[in-house]
This record gives sequence, C-alpha cells and structure tokens, in this order.
Amino acid sequence: ALQLGAGLLMAEMLLFFIPALMSLLDYGALLRDDGWRILLVIGASTLMVMLVTAFTVELAVRLRRSHEA
Repeated sequence: ALQLGAGLLMAEMLLFFIPALMSLLDYGALLRDDGWRILLVIGASTLMVMLVTAFTVELAVRLRRSHEA
C-alpha cells in the first residue's frame, strides 16, 4: 500500500511543483532583492516549529510517566 501511494505521488510530482516554480518566475525581482530574507524567515520559522514540537513531546512524555508512576 505504501509503495502504491508513493508511486502515485511520484508519478504526479510535476503537478505539485510546476505551479510553484512558474509563480517564482513572476517574482524574480523580489527574490533577487529579498530572497535571503525570505530564506532566513523560512529557516527560522522551521526551527521554531521543530523546537516547540520537541518541547511539547518532551512535556507530554514526562506528564504521562508521572501519571503512570
């Protein structure tokens, strides 16, 4: 089942990426001028989400262990 789903996604990969790539062509000047800022915000927000998720999971595990004990 996993291979079937992955195969379907791989076969239709162009449908996912072509619209996004075509829209980048419309904003070439913006990416040239502010691309590094955009990447910085994307990187920082990704890191923040990962950290909040890690702390939330850690807290949930500690709470579960304290209730089991």
